[in-house]
Amino acid sequence: LPSGASYSKREIRRIVKDARVLQAEKGAEAAGEFLFGQGLLDEAAEMFTRGGLLNRAAQVRHDQNRFHEAAELLLQAGKLEAAAATYAQIECFEEAARCYRDAEKFSVAGEMFERAENFREAGRCYQGIGFHRHAAQAFLKAGCEEDAAESFVAAFNDEGGGGNLPEHRVKEMCALAREAGELLTKLERFEDAELILERAGEYARAGRVAFQREAFDRASELFLRVGRGDLAAKALERLDDAEGAARVLGEYLRDQGEDEEAAVQLERAGNHADAADLYRKLERYQEAGDCYWRAGDYEPAAEMFTAGQRHERAAEAYEQAGRYQDAAESYAAAGNPARQAELLERADCFYEAGRSYAEQDRTDDAIRVLQRVEAGSPHFEEACGQLGQLFQAKGMHGLSIKKFQEATGSGPVTRANVEAHLKIGKLFEDRQQFDAASETYEKILSFDYQYADVSDRLERMKQAKSTQPRGGAGEAAQSTEPGPLRYQVIRELGRGGMGVVHLAHDQVLDRDVAYKVLPESLRGSTNALRSFLREAKAAAQLNHPNIVTVYDAGESEHGFYLAMEYVDGTTLKEIVQRRGAIATAGVVYIVRQMVDALSYAHSKRVVHRDIKAANTMWARDKQVKIMDFGLAKVMEEMRNATTLVSGTPFYMSPEQTLGQSVDHRCDIYSLGVTIFELATGQLPFRTGNVPYHHVHTPPPDPRSIRSDLPEPLAKIILRCLEKDPAERFQDAKEILEVLQSTSDGSV
Repeated sequence: LPSGASYSKREIRRIVKDARVLQAEKGAEAAGEFLFGQGLLDEAAEMFTRGGLLNRAAQVRHDQNRFHEAAELLLQAGKLEAAAATYAQIECFEEAARCYRDAEKFSVAGEMFERAENFREAGRCYQGIGFHRHAAQAFLKAGCEEDAAESFVAAFNDEGGGGNLPEHRVKEMCALAREAGELLTKLERFEDAELILERAGEYARAGRVAFQREAFDRASELFLRVGRGDLAAKALERLDDAEGAARVLGEYLRDQGEDEEAAVQLERAGNHADAADLYRKLERYQEAGDCYWRAGDYEPAAEMFTAGQRHERAAEAYEQAGRYQDAAESYAAAGNPARQAELLERADCFYEAGRSYAEQDRTDDAIRVLQRVEAGSPHFEEACGQLGQLFQAKGMHGLSIKKFQEATGSGPVTRANVEAHLKIGKLFEDRQQFDAASETYEKILSFDYQYADVSDRLERMKQAKSTQPRGGAGEAAQSTEPGPLRYQVIRELGRGGMGVVHLAHDQVLDRDVAYKVLPESLRGSTNALRSFLREAKAAAQLNHPNIVTVYDAGESEHGFYLAMEYVDGTTLKEIVQRRGAIATAGVVYIVRQMVDALSYAHSKRVVHRDIKAANTMWARDKQVKIMDFGLAKVMEEMRNATTLVSGTPFYMSPEQTLGQSVDHRCDIYSLGVTIFELATGQLPFRTGNVPYHHVHTPPPDPRSIRSDLPEPLAKIILRCLEKDPAERFQDAKEILEVLQSTSDGSV
């Protein structure tokens, strides 16, 4: 029909009649197309529908913009997706969603259900195709919290939650776990919530869930994994574990820098050593001392009691630690001379103990102890003088004279012994031994003609001798002249705390030697000579290619000396100062030789006590040579009176620093410092309070200074540097075995 024209009813009936005839002849499709062609769309759609041509009927309805009828026809025709699209076109989202769902187009179905605000069905569609995040959000909107929680868990599992993921993915997984955990907790599925939170590394949240379900031990464990000792403490309190709660809370507060409260909690927990360290840091010395005492750590306890002016307690602590001389000093400061004397005696300080007993009028104890002072000890003459006075007071004049004579020795009268000579003279005078008295007084006058009343006494003796026979003459003094010098000094090679080293020529054996002269301070002590010769003898027994050989030892006009093998080379210290860190292969080559030397020396029960780069020579033939075995011990024995310790502070083990007894493991520690220096070009502790660092501060990993250092070598260094000797290598051989086991190239 022309546009705008229309059929009359009569014409419509005629066309429909013709269509029926055509239907009878050619079928419904032809009839329907005929009607469609005549512009009778309703009649055409009906004809197609009656003929079962639903898809064509739907097209006609669609052209008529009768979309709902078109969709229903498509649905009847089984064209689900087309029906769904048509329903969506007219915003019938529920019907569209069902069609898409029936067509198994779950993703689009989910979207349609969401647009229809049927979130439960949307969630089910997403769930069916593994879109768990979408499903979870849809279920949440539907208020289906159980289904939402399950979807969050499924999304976490499917997307690799708890595995090794990039950082941004880890954050996403944590967010999923938090959503799931919150819902599961709300649903009172506490164990499931705790599990997924723990898998995501959300330990604090997992701990709160465990706490909520009253699994307090589990909660404590989870809180501790994220350093929340405060929360762990609350959980342990609910378990009535007051000690455990105090411990974890104390450790947490210490890490937070709240030292004062941390110390209180650690003390309450029975962690007395840790509490003591904090009290010490806070300068609360009395509490620190009490805690160290309860921890059985008596030496620092004594130091703290001393700092807090609690001298009696300090003395008790030193006594428990076996440091009897320090205990005696503390008893003296506490005004307890009786205990002071007893502790001095236990410390083998017999002269000082005897003097103390004498001052307390405990004469017999004083005599007993002073008689134990050995000849050759620094105080032997003084002890003899003291004994002389004690015997004189007891009326035992013969013993008194004998002791005064021992006090003066066989040498000349000096300012130090002149008073003892006078007492001897008086005793002889009292016993009417006028010859002996005269001889003694003459000795005094030859030293000091104006001394006291000696001139008058001598004159009286001369008058008295005229009435008695003359006594025997005194002993003649002997003198010896030194023989020719054996060692001719050529030039100085170096000097340090152990003395001065010269290049010298041995004129007897016609060879060059290293001639070391020890410090002048050692010359005034017989003990020092005995100790020096003992250690030199021990060092001379060492015969090893990596140890400098000791040829001779003695005393000359220069002082105590050692004649040693002369090594043509330089010290490792000078090499490091000149060149910096040594290549790894070079370090291993050097360490093998040093370890071999130490293993040998330790097997001979010889401990060096001062291993360092400056005491190790690098010879021109590429041999390592360790010097000065035993000398550190001599220096230590001489310094004990001034409370100093042997060794070099930058290399000293913690036990040397604290003045404790040491064994061969102190050499292991010093070796670790030396290897650290060779490998990195610097010492582990260079600034600040170095002795404190050696005792308390963990050493830096050498790889933090030199990143290319092999891990096995770094581990050897760090084990050597353990604070506790029991944690170090127990034998130098162990280090050698580790080096040999890594000789495949890893070091």
